[in-house]
Amino acid sequence: IKDKSDKNLSNPKPDYFESFLIRQYPKEVQDALGWCIKPTGHPIAMPTLCVEFKGPGKSTRNAQAQVAYHGAIMVNAAWEIHKHIKRPARDFFGKTKALVIALADEDFGLFACHAMPADWDWDQSKDEYPLKLNYHIFKLVGMRIDTVDNLEIAHYWIRGSQDWCRAQAESIKRDLMRCFLEDQI
Repeated sequence: IKDKSDKNLSNPKPDYFESFLIRQYPKEVQDALGWCIKPTGHPIAMPTLCVEFKGPGKSTRNAQAQVAYHGAIMVNAAWEIHKHIKRPARDFFGKTKALVIALADEDFGLFACHAMPADWDWDQSKDEYPLKLNYHIFKLVGMRIDTVDNLEIAHYWIRGSQDWCRAQAESIKRDLMRCFLEDQI
């Protein structure tokens, strides 16, 4: 993932997302973090859940590729925020930072997204941040929604994902606000 200021990357356009609105952050936070606090043209800030819907006969693979892109952007934004608030690099890696859902026809997939240092020789005992990251997406749940029972199970996973992502977004916002206030003192 390159910085969103790179004009070669398309603007992510998830079909559905949950996040705070950009106006809920102080202007100074918006200015300091630029694209990573607002990774799309929508008035959202730091999403942690994105969903792609594809209708009947559409490709599940295409939906999964799109959510992988959305997930990598969300993880990259979380990484930039992590560095901005001066957290140790080792506290970031291998931990889920975003969830994405791909719905194509009757196929349902819930995926978790995280990052690892691209250089496996990176010394995590140091407090320096690695220059490059590898983004990973792994399937938590995959199923066909072809019965009422499976629809109820998918609803359970979606609802739990929304709750987890809301807690993540609140934690990130709280940390950013704390950092912003400490810089003002």
